[in-house]
Amino acid sequence: MQRDPSPSKKRKTTAPGTRDGDVFMSPARQGQGPPEDHDRTPTSHGPFNLSTLNYQLPPRPAASRSTSSRQSQSSASTGRRSTSPAKRTQNLRYLEKPVLYIALDDDASQQLPMDVVSLYDRIYDITVDHYCFLPHQVRSELNSLTGRKLRDSWFAHDSGQDASPIQTELDALREVERDARECMRRGSCEGAWNVDVHAPLLKLAMAPYAEIRREVVTSARIASPFLPQTDVGVDVESKMVDFALILESLTDLVRAAVSAQHKDRQFINQTPYVSIQHSPIAVSIETKTAGTAEEGRVQLGVWTAAWNKRIKALLLPQADPIVTLPLVLVVEHEWKLFFACDRGDRLEIIGDIATVLALGYDAMMC
Repeated sequence: MQRDPSPSKKRKTTAPGTRDGDVFMSPARQGQGPPEDHDRTPTSHGPFNLSTLNYQLPPRPAASRSTSSRQSQSSASTGRRSTSPAKRTQNLRYLEKPVLYIALDDDASQQLPMDVVSLYDRIYDITVDHYCFLPHQVRSELNSLTGRKLRDSWFAHDSGQDASPIQTELDALREVERDARECMRRGSCEGAWNVDVHAPLLKLAMAPYAEIRREVVTSARIASPFLPQTDVGVDVESKMVDFALILESLTDLVRAAVSAQHKDRQFINQTPYVSIQHSPIAVSIETKTAGTAEEGRVQLGVWTAAWNKRIKALLLPQADPIVTLPLVLVVEHEWKLFFACDRGDRLEIIGDIATVLALGYDAMMC
């Protein structure tokens, strides 16, 4: 587990400055960036209207175009919304509703909303205290695998449950572990990690829960009405993430609620992606290979800002703050947990609570 530089570890709960340069890169400069990375999660590049922007245009080519050609392009661009790509997490503070990444304090009860305190406590028990997170039925095998006697406090009390399904689960986790080691050895791309490691692990973790589904959302673009805007009214370039955990139990209620919405808003989340049209997102997950965690935080920030904007549009103006949304950033086989907390005038993403999967059980026992 990664730890903060502070010598004290996070305690279990009991119950913004001047702008840096180039905050949002102008559309005219997008072509000057590094080559496209085909391994990363896709982003949706929206069109923009140069006539509404004061950015400096590149030099005119020597060969002039005909008047009719210029008029045709001008006409085609009319009505398109400008977009601006966020490149760093610091950029997100300049959204119309700022998104701020906040480090988790020692006393998390002073930061986290009450709706996630019990979840945080359980995660702390598992990832920090390693309390009762391994099944008693496979204790001898785990001792043999690790070559040492694991602590008594790590194991849940014997419930008398049949060991066969637990052994099957352990075998599946061991296979995921082997695939993860191979991905690390080969230097595999993000897509390979998703197919061989992350998707199987999430599916295995959700198997006991009929009302929760793991969904691949790499094609789920943000709907235009819910794209976050900068504080000067320019839409931020859409970002997409890799996975979401979806609630299935509310589908009928959601379908009835959103059917009364305008036809371009008849979906519960920030995306019209049909597979999750009537199924609320409970957890958003972005995966990255080593060295690209910052990009992952930006993607989660934009995606979550859009989710917050969509949910707010469904609520009455005097409604309570929006429910806290767990976010997960996965870098290779390391999972980091954040909480997106609605503060009314801003969105705080608090974390990370970093864990390394210890035989996979800590991710599955929360």
